Amino acid sequence: MRRFFPVSFTARNGLAAALLRRLPAAAVGLMLATGLLDEFYFGLQEASWPAIRTDLEMNYLLIGLVLGVPGLVSGVVEIGLGVAGDTRLRKPLIIGGGVLLGASMLTAAASVNGWMLLGATILLFPASGAFVSLSQASLMDMEPARHQQNMARWTFVGSLGVVLGTLTVAGASELGVSWRWLFAAAGVAVLAVTVSMSKFQFGGSSSDREFTFATMFKDIVAMGRSLRSFEVTRWLGLFVFGDLMVGVMFGFIALYFVDELSVGLTQAALAVSIWTMVGLVGDFALIPFLERFNGMLYLRISAFLVIGVFSAFLLVDNYWVAVVLLGLVGLLNAGWYSIPQGKLYSAMPGRSGSVVSIVSASAIFISLAPLGVGALASAAGLQTALWVMLAGPVALLIAVPRR
Repeated sequence: MRRFFPVSFTARNGLAAALLRRLPAAAVGLMLATGLLDEFYFGLQEASWPAIRTDLEMNYLLIGLVLGVPGLVSGVVEIGLGVAGDTRLRKPLIIGGGVLLGASMLTAAASVNGWMLLGATILLFPASGAFVSLSQASLMDMEPARHQQNMARWTFVGSLGVVLGTLTVAGASELGVSWRWLFAAAGVAVLAVTVSMSKFQFGGSSSDREFTFATMFKDIVAMGRSLRSFEVTRWLGLFVFGDLMVGVMFGFIALYFVDELSVGLTQAALAVSIWTMVGLVGDFALIPFLERFNGMLYLRISAFLVIGVFSAFLLVDNYWVAVVLLGLVGLLNAGWYSIPQGKLYSAMPGRSGSVVSIVSASAIFISLAPLGVGALASAAGLQTALWVMLAGPVALLIAVPRR
């Protein structure tokens, strides 16, 4: 791990001197754990939607609100969080975000209706922005020349978390364990990691500056000016459109198998698990791939193939054929998150917190997608609504540079 992540962290506890060589790996491991646990909870939620819908008596529109509104709120809040993360407030924001994230997961576990779940999720999103996104920014600060590669590693760890989450739901449904216990366990794990992270002092150029409202205002203005850059807007736009077939689609997979293919919760959770496991393989293979091959060519070819494979997925009515096609989509879209975001970090060198803010602001647009899909699904059916997802690979095919 040290080979990939040369870290400039120090610890404040008395054991630091005796364990100096172990501290960098421990600090990096904890940062990666934030992404793993965040995606683990995400996997739990997405695979549990059929059970959550039944227990909380939710319809497609309310599900769309839970999937969309929190992103709209956090997209505004996290603009300030990311800018403040480029100052000495980075560590307090990370620790405070971890506490709020764990508490939000526990609140979601105790939800008595869909509106309470919506409230917990609204708190959860900006908490994740502080805890997870700023940890990611710290990781990016370590090797400015290797943003794509390190984002690929971060994405792999996150994919592992999603796989573990969906497999946990599949196993729990067979054992009769409620999704509530799974959500609560994730919340406790987040709080435990937060306590461990509080022992470390985060260093680096991006967290040396004093925080003032004047500097925060200047940074927000500078961030707005950076959007005039074609490279920044290009990769931000591709990040947004690419997420249609990654994050947005993921939220509706279990519901699609239950409602359109008439399978049970265990089979639906298995389909989600296969999607995530194949995606995990793709994310892992992407790490050495980007060391040798052109990431831009890969994005264009994979986008072309996904258009055909996903169209076939929506047209078949056999469970196993649909699972195979879905798995192919999950394999082909590896890199649609890590490559555009890595290029965005490279387009804004030395301003990782501002990248977090810009990506968070893009969540405002990303969050409109599940709202639209939920509304369209309520009116015309989920199968019809999911054709909207093809906008993602089409945008990549058109806008990814040829060199």
